[in-house]
Amino acid sequence: KKDRVEEGPKVYVQENIIYRDYSMGTEYLTEEKFEELKSAALEPGDVVITRAGTVGRTDVFPETARKGIMDSSLIRLKVNQQRVRPEYLAAYISDSPISQFQIESMSHGGTRTNINNQIIKSLKIPLPPLDEQDRIIEIHNVAQKKVEQERETKQRLRELRQGLMQDLLT
Repeated sequence: KKDRVEEGPKVYVQENIIYRDYSMGTEYLTEEKFEELKSAALEPGDVVITRAGTVGRTDVFPETARKGIMDSSLIRLKVNQQRVRPEYLAAYISDSPISQFQIESMSHGGTRTNINNQIIKSLKIPLPPLDEQDRIIEIHNVAQKKVEQERETKQRLRELRQGLMQDLLT
């Protein structure tokens, strides 16, 4: 905590991955501490995975995010982009029922589930050709947008219902 400052390289946590929002958070490091912890630095294209509690959520670290490191609640995968698209790998780990089953069956922990690098390394992941991965990413993105639109519609309908119930009761 003594190396935390109000401005500088950012410390990324699980919430950044879960909400896919890299502006969240107020934990920053001094430049000296960042250099010391540079092995935990995130770079654009890294696949980042949540490792504790809400396990197996993934995202690709974006170009637009500020320089920073991951905290211990995250796992980082650096991928050979000649063989696999980071977006494909992130989508497969996070959204494939097969991948989620593998993660759940190998994860451990009592009240809080945990995964580690060994579990991630042991995942069986199909690796289609890059052009097929690109098509899968496109389809996945369209489906994700539709899911998000439906969530927003559901939330608006809940708020409308709540307002109508309030009017009915008054």
